[in-house]
Amino acid sequence: MNDARHEHGNAKTHSDARHEHGNAKTHSDARHEHGNAKTHSDARHEHGNAKTPRRKGAKGGVRVENDISNKIIGAAIEVHRILGGPGLLESVYEAALCHELTLRGLKFKRQLIVPVIYKGAAIKDPLCLDILVEDKVVIEVKATEKENPIHQKQLLTYLRLTGMKLGLIINFGQGIIKDGVCRVVNGL
Repeated sequence: MNDARHEHGNAKTHSDARHEHGNAKTHSDARHEHGNAKTHSDARHEHGNAKTPRRKGAKGGVRVENDISNKIIGAAIEVHRILGGPGLLESVYEAALCHELTLRGLKFKRQLIVPVIYKGAAIKDPLCLDILVEDKVVIEVKATEKENPIHQKQLLTYLRLTGMKLGLIINFGQGIIKDGVCRVVNGL
């Protein structure tokens, strides 16, 4: 996992704090105004290879993906607040999350079939991504009581095979949704 890291969403997102306090300024605007190039994800507790250097010129792309992920996490918090958790099927949480993403103006594809190509041949069983948001962030929805490390490895594999850089595992089976959010990063 030299080129990949995953981060657990252990802290309230900046978008949630702005929503609660009515501050319309975005986190990226504040960084730009204050000249602080450190990204929101750098401030979180990270696992894996935390010393992986950022690619030059990638800050704009990283910022877009981070902004999208903050909006997704805000949507997941709202779904969990309304429906609660644990207790419902994964498909119910997924449908509710998609509706909340629509309400927030985010474009997504649900249950997206992605062919797996191996040495020029399409493998019989393609991948099925739960949700792809803005063609940038892959979401895997779960509704389990216990975290399973295989979910992170599975999502990292999806990211590598699709060429995507950022994925979120959102486990609605946790009593507190922030404990059920895990960022998986492929080479950011």
